[in-house]
Amino acid sequence: MTRPIEVLRAHTSPYFSSNFNFLEKQELEGLGHVQYVNKFNTNSNKVLITDTHVDLNSFIDQDIDLIIHANSGYDNFTIEQIKALNIPIILGNEIRSEAVCDYIYNCLTRSISDLKFTTNWDHSRSWNRSLLSDLNITIIGYGQIGKILEKTLSPRVKNISFYDPYKNLNQIEFNEVVILACSLNEKNQEMINKSFLNQMPKNATLINSARGKLINWNDLVLHLKNNSNFKAYIDVFPNEPFPIEDFQNIKNLFMTSHIAGVFNSIGPKTIHFESKILKDFITLDRTEFTNKYSQIDLRQKIINDMII
Repeated sequence: MTRPIEVLRAHTSPYFSSNFNFLEKQELEGLGHVQYVNKFNTNSNKVLITDTHVDLNSFIDQDIDLIIHANSGYDNFTIEQIKALNIPIILGNEIRSEAVCDYIYNCLTRSISDLKFTTNWDHSRSWNRSLLSDLNITIIGYGQIGKILEKTLSPRVKNISFYDPYKNLNQIEFNEVVILACSLNEKNQEMINKSFLNQMPKNATLINSARGKLINWNDLVLHLKNNSNFKAYIDVFPNEPFPIEDFQNIKNLFMTSHIAGVFNSIGPKTIHFESKILKDFITLDRTEFTNKYSQIDLRQKIINDMII
């Protein structure tokens, strides 16, 4: 590229280390022809790094060339913004996918056999324990996380079924475990509602580390109160931050504070992802770059005038 490249990070999440921006600047500028800036100038190639806290409206008219969205969620984007920008918007699904899957595994094993440690020998040797090999699991969403779950859980569980109408997987099975692994769109908001919950087994487990608005929260709370053997593991909520303390008396509701995608090395892994994308942006021509990253370009998620 003949013009220099300016990289602007629009927001830094609090779970990154205190020196994250310094390390990010150091690695990205180390690629050459890159300047890490606080404000875009006029005569440059402009690369914007975003997350779900960024309001894109203030960047629409800034002649940006590339957006690296170092998150998997993209609720803060609108179709109008995507069309107005008309540039690659590269999603960071790969950064957090393994961590989210590990979170789901943890919830799953806890739901079937919460391990009770003891300081005295238990002569009964009793353990109220189910086995993974007895489980039928429904996974809603067959994207990157759904495929990782399929690969890792299929050898261990009785059966896995998928529901994803955008992959021609149109049949929902109401199994004893339902895992949400899909993005949010206008058609699946509150798909987990009274009707859905009533079709699940009374002793089922629901795991949601995807998007909070996939669930009708009031319907879930009522269902949990009326079905003591039903369990819900919830990491994401309709609005955040969420008043978790208001629901701590519901003993079969297990909540975390949107942490499924957070892990010790998230900073270096995020920077590595950004560096990889930026390096290709520098070295490939526009067509090559667009083709290489088409599968994780947010523009490709617009179907029938809806972001899926």
